[in-house]
Amino acid sequence: MQAYQYEKIWVRVPAYHTPAELLLLDRYGERVGIASPDVEFHPLDKRGAKASAERAKVHRQAVRDLDRSAPDIDVAARLIARGEAQLDTVPNEPVGIVSHDPAKRPARIVMPKRASTSEERRREQDERIAVQMDLAQRIVG
Repeated sequence: MQAYQYEKIWVRVPAYHTPAELLLLDRYGERVGIASPDVEFHPLDKRGAKASAERAKVHRQAVRDLDRSAPDIDVAARLIARGEAQLDTVPNEPVGIVSHDPAKRPARIVMPKRASTSEERRREQDERIAVQMDLAQRIVG
């Protein structure tokens, strides 16, 4: 069952007795296998570890088989081909004209500030605290 790669499976259940095992069919009616009840093991029972390892092995093999069946795709080549197939971009018609005369309005720049030292930061913080204390005293009265 762990190696089955499709979404649906048919289970044949006997109508007249309680089954010990169930027949499993694929979507075409072909036999996939027989389902038997799962055996519960004690956590310290080594048979449980063996059963778990066998299930993991079957699952890994099924994933390997699925990987082999998938086609190899060159994603970069497909993206390049799709980009080449696209039509050229045509710019929109301009809505208006904007003109800029640097003689009428001189350029302005913001000069970068050097990083403040710890003393300057402490002084700025003291000034902010003083302003907040002054505001608090005005509110309190």
